[in-house]
Amino acid sequence: MFEKAMVDKFVEQLRQCFADDLNEYDSTIKCIEKIVDEYGTNEYNFNYSAEMFVELYWRKINKIMPYILDDLISQIKEINCNEKTARKAFVAYYFLSLIYKKNKNIDGLKMLLEDTYFLELQSFPLTYEVRARCLKREGYHKKALISDLQAIQILKSLNIINPAVHVSYASTVAMICESGNIETLVNNEIDDALSYIEEAINFNPSYPKYYFIKGKLTFYKNKNNPDFFTFKQSCIKAKEYIQEAFNLRNNLTRHYANDGDIYYNFIELIDTSLSERDKENKISESFKKISNTEMCKKKNEILNSNRAQECRPLSPTLKTGQKYIFISYCTHDYKSVYCDLVELYANKIPFCYDEALIHGENWDDQVKEKINNDDCVGILFYLSSNTVLSESIEKEIEMINQRFNSLDEFKEHCFWVNLEIGKTPFTLLLKAIQQNSTDTLLAKHVSPTRLTTYLNTFKNEAVFTEKDSVPDSNNHIEELIHSIEDKFPTLFENKDTK
Repeated sequence: MFEKAMVDKFVEQLRQCFADDLNEYDSTIKCIEKIVDEYGTNEYNFNYSAEMFVELYWRKINKIMPYILDDLISQIKEINCNEKTARKAFVAYYFLSLIYKKNKNIDGLKMLLEDTYFLELQSFPLTYEVRARCLKREGYHKKALISDLQAIQILKSLNIINPAVHVSYASTVAMICESGNIETLVNNEIDDALSYIEEAINFNPSYPKYYFIKGKLTFYKNKNNPDFFTFKQSCIKAKEYIQEAFNLRNNLTRHYANDGDIYYNFIELIDTSLSERDKENKISESFKKISNTEMCKKKNEILNSNRAQECRPLSPTLKTGQKYIFISYCTHDYKSVYCDLVELYANKIPFCYDEALIHGENWDDQVKEKINNDDCVGILFYLSSNTVLSESIEKEIEMINQRFNSLDEFKEHCFWVNLEIGKTPFTLLLKAIQQNSTDTLLAKHVSPTRLTTYLNTFKNEAVFTEKDSVPDSNNHIEELIHSIEDKFPTLFENKDTK
């Protein structure tokens, strides 16, 4: 049975081996013999004492240990070699793997994978744990998981439960998740890993590393869970486990577990993922799923209508703090615009237009509030020859120019779709003038000031994209979506594309 205080005391007693008047080689051999005599080579007490010993004395033994291992391997190849020599060789092998891991000596770990050592020591179950440790450092996580499982199964056949081996398995599963290969795990491997790490915590509740691994596994278990609430709860629990790891680490006189920065870096990863999923969740909640059949039905409803009020396109339910673009258009062009909005909705682009506004005395104030809102990241204009004649568009342009009061700022936040192919803003203006007499234009309050504002706002060289004259045409939609994505990445960075 593991008793931390007793094992810690034993490890401290090993200090006497180096205090004695012995050279480093003999001192290390004496320590190895004491560990073998006290704990053998299979139980958790051995793993724990080995880690503590290496943490304390690795600087003293790291140069001499390869020679000790080679000497002991040579001895066990002899015909009359006894079991204790083989055990000592294994302990040296185990020590060296911990030293190379601590030093991040990849070449040394590769050496330990060689048959020279493995074939001579494979009768020891924990040799497979060492093999897994070496494979993990080389990035062969799935192979390492197989070796971890072999160690667990061999110990189980001996009726030995060693939580340290189970932790190695759990750590490997966590590494697979961190490397972005979570899809290579079968359904029960994360659950098994969580079960193993919980067992290790029950065995040794003061070891920070175990809580850190549990935190990582808890996070990754539901990282791709489509249910946001389940994912959020996992994040909360994962942070609690990692905070406990940090607290335990700070209570130690020797920080033999992961550095505190690693803990906090992972908490930052959790916070970032949670924030992204939260935004993604808000966007997903703003849109109902819409099939191609439903899109066609909605477009037909728009095309067969006689006025805009008869056929509103689907509109996102914007959440507080959710970014959106404002749609500015002339009501005469509603069929072409509304068919585009059906496409924008299907692509989960948050937008706002006059559908939710109440016409009346305060209509201008409502539009101004939507345009000036900090969540409004940009304006999408739909231009045609009708635009020039629209008093509402003129008012919206004035509001937009007030918010984006420099030309560069306007270019950054505003763009437009030309509803008449081949026409520039200037030729659209000419068309409006040609189709209406001067008296008609004046009657519609199309003043020279409005014409000047129009030309200054919509520069010929800045036309965003073009749509042909068929209202439900979608030839331009892919270009439009990509352009919106490039111009306003905050609308897309957390979009659920499933």
